Order: sequence, then C-alpha cells, then structure tokens
Amino acid sequence: MMNSKLMDQAAQGLASHLLSSGTADSLALVRQAFLRVLGRPAGDAEENRWISMLVKLEERYREAGEKEARKKAWRSFARVLLSSNEFIYVE
Repeated sequence: MMNSKLMDQAAQGLASHLLSSGTADSLALVRQAFLRVLGRPAGDAEENRWISMLVKLEERYREAGEKEARKKAWRSFARVLLSSNEFIYVE
C-alpha cells in the first residue's frame, strides 16, 4: 500500500494542502498534519524529529538537483503519516 498510486496521490494531495495553507512555519505545518491525519496533536519529540527530518530531506533533495525539494520533502512526510499504523488501524 505504501508504494501504491493511491498512496502517492494522497501524499501529494496532503503535502500540497499543507504547503498552500498560507504559512511557511514548518512546526505549524507538522502540527496541522498530525491533527488532520491522526486526529491528535504531535508530541514534542515527534515535532522535533519531524522538523529535523524535513530539513535533512529538503537538503538532500536540493543536493540531488531536485527543483521542488521542499514539496518532495513534505510529500515524504505525508506518505509516512498516511502509512502509519496509527492512521491505518483504529483502536
């Protein structure tokens, strides 16, 4: 499922939605994504980990010559959230 076309479209849609929300504040976007996808706020450790990972992903995409590095980094983030057990399975 993680590599399906549906997942790619969903991740791209979520990333586009987040990035077009009117804020460039990555922390606010991570918080918005957690609330939207998982229905709960992100914990402090999750926020810190994701901010760090997003910075690294964006840098790597840029170094690889990717023109839309920020968008690709956020799509990767969205894919992980949408593939998480917490999203897929309801407890």
